[in-house]
Amino acid sequence: MVSSREPVTKDIKPETTTPAVGPQPPTPVTATPELELEAAYLLDQVKANLGEQISLTRTRGGTLRVEGIVETPERKAEIVRALAPLVKNPAVVVDVSTVAEASKRSQQTASSSVTVDRVEIAKGAIPLDSELRNYFAAHGVPTDKLDEEIRQFGNRMISRARQAQMHGRVLKSLFERFTPEEVRALDAEARSQRIAMIRAHAEAFRQETAQLRQELEAVFFTAKPPERNEDSIAINDEADLQRAIELLFELGASHEDAIYGSFSISSEGAATSVAKTPQFWQSLRSAEKLSAKIAQSSSAR
Repeated sequence: MVSSREPVTKDIKPETTTPAVGPQPPTPVTATPELELEAAYLLDQVKANLGEQISLTRTRGGTLRVEGIVETPERKAEIVRALAPLVKNPAVVVDVSTVAEASKRSQQTASSSVTVDRVEIAKGAIPLDSELRNYFAAHGVPTDKLDEEIRQFGNRMISRARQAQMHGRVLKSLFERFTPEEVRALDAEARSQRIAMIRAHAEAFRQETAQLRQELEAVFFTAKPPERNEDSIAINDEADLQRAIELLFELGASHEDAIYGSFSISSEGAATSVAKTPQFWQSLRSAEKLSAKIAQSSSAR
């Protein structure tokens, strides 16, 4: 028998499933200019940017790498402590090693893998030996102490010129590291840190250069040469400040070369006596004035 009722058709809805949510890729981290400037500022507080093998670089992936090789575990600990505010930031990678640790990693000797910058003059006569010998003898230095006195004086002049230029190099890097757009966009704290570094290093450059000139004056310039009549450099904006710092860096580099040539023994015969010329004294004075102006200009910004 056939039922007279029509078959009932149920509405069948397609089943919907919620796609499984897997682990999401981590959000990429990027070091901002403010973060980079903070790292530079923290390193500056422990003078890790003056001659040590410490680098601060932004990678293609956007992270900030602080890498360095220092001589002792104590110095490593000091630098790591200075960077403590940044070590937990995922955008910062800190890798500071001692000479021994770096040598062990590379399986090489410390002397071949790491260069430690030292100031030392070889034995022998420097270009200004006779002038210094006469000066120290006239000031009561015994004959048997003259060589040591000359060596110490030369080392001190080289060290002062090198220290001045280290400060000049830091100043220059503060402009090379950031674009003008990045500098304009810095927040108030980062801007303050940058200005403080410019002021401090310009003043340190001035002090080292002034001490260098004064010690040279005592030996070679009983009568001071006339100062140059030169146009004063106006520093009214960021571009003016950058040009002034570039000029200061060039002066520092020329002073370092001249001092090294005058107070060291060159195996290539390139040693000179530039450091005793009036032109060199005038160049030192110009650098003193310029660095003082940079420091004052930064204080007013």
